[in-house]
Amino acid sequence: MLPPPDKPVSLPLHLLGRALLSVLGWTPSGAVPDLPKFVCVVAPHTANMDFVVGLLLSWHFRIRARWLGKAPIFRPPLGALLRYFGGIPVDRSRHQNLVGEAVAAFAASERMILGIAPEGTRRRTDFWRSGFYQIALQAGVPVVPAFLDYRTRTGGFREPVWLTGNREKDMEVLAGRYEGVTARHPDCAGPVCLRPGDAAK
Repeated sequence: MLPPPDKPVSLPLHLLGRALLSVLGWTPSGAVPDLPKFVCVVAPHTANMDFVVGLLLSWHFRIRARWLGKAPIFRPPLGALLRYFGGIPVDRSRHQNLVGEAVAAFAASERMILGIAPEGTRRRTDFWRSGFYQIALQAGVPVVPAFLDYRTRTGGFREPVWLTGNREKDMEVLAGRYEGVTARHPDCAGPVCLRPGDAAK
């Protein structure tokens, strides 16, 4: 079962996140939506640095989102620290009902943010994995687009998207939220769309 949401990020971590973002030349943009529960999709994801900047932005905004990551990155010595910062290891070699577990966790929680990088890889892919969509739709929560724009060195949140079940139209709206956003490695950034008929992955 996915763990319950934690308390907001502490003030010292908030201040540290602000300071480190400034050192790296990044400027937070937008505000965290005033919503008790949502799926936060983070894109584009083309470099390891995305995780560092994304984590610092979460400290700045004082949110401690849960997020899914490949199981190998949770090995010692960093595994415990990544879990502390909200990481949930996913073993893609095993069948796991992550969608069902996430939906149940949303139902059992008064407040919960689940962060997902829907591209699922730093390499270019022609489709997003559809797990985020199935989770948000079944849990009845909105999708909040989070972005990292390396051209302007800004990162933050865009307006929430409430899914209708019409995947093509919903993804068109999401794609519009990412219009003009430049990845660290633009050649590795694929389109914002789902594979036709794709099952949750």
